[in-house]
Amino acid sequence: MRRVLTLVGVALALLAPRAWGLTSTVSKSTQVVTSWQGGEWRVVLSSGMNTVGIDDNKLRVETYQEPFTTDTVKIANGGNTAQVDASGRLAVYLAGTNAPSGVTVASFTSLTNIANGATVDAFYAVPSGKTLTLQEFSFSNTPGTGKYMEYYLYDDVNGNLTGMSLLHVYHNEVGTFGRVDLSDALLGNGTRRFLLRVTAQGAAFEVFRSWQGYVQ
Repeated sequence: MRRVLTLVGVALALLAPRAWGLTSTVSKSTQVVTSWQGGEWRVVLSSGMNTVGIDDNKLRVETYQEPFTTDTVKIANGGNTAQVDASGRLAVYLAGTNAPSGVTVASFTSLTNIANGATVDAFYAVPSGKTLTLQEFSFSNTPGTGKYMEYYLYDDVNGNLTGMSLLHVYHNEVGTFGRVDLSDALLGNGTRRFLLRVTAQGAAFEVFRSWQGYVQ
């Protein structure tokens, strides 16, 4: 009788809910752990200190990053990247603009002081019979409060500031940087110019402005 009771006790112990697990090695650095805990199945995929688990019917993802290392994610646009450093800060890097092969690069860059309310123009004469294609425009200025800059991009078709067509206009608070992609094409007719105009509003500023394109 004592043996029967002992066998029954062992059988009940085996059938009772308890924690047990099975570990499978996928590779040298990756393991899958399957376990029965608290009346439910739990599955954890681990690689080093990074884990993906199903717990209480919820997906749990835990990642670990060594100090002073960075994870880099490429944005799906050429060489543009977004980088998150160990402190969680996000840095964005924009790829430079490249002109097609076999063309002449056209560009303008200036860093100059502009008085309050003053307007400064910069021209580029488009060669006759050639097409100027604009690719990008960048701008920035010194810090200030409640003040801003105005940037105007014109097609000066007659080359004398008459009959101009406004291509783009940008406003930015002082102390900030801006960059925009362009795709305007201006056909040279012997007089046509591309005009970049900047106006300071509220104070005098040191202003940076730059554009790039190509002629073919």
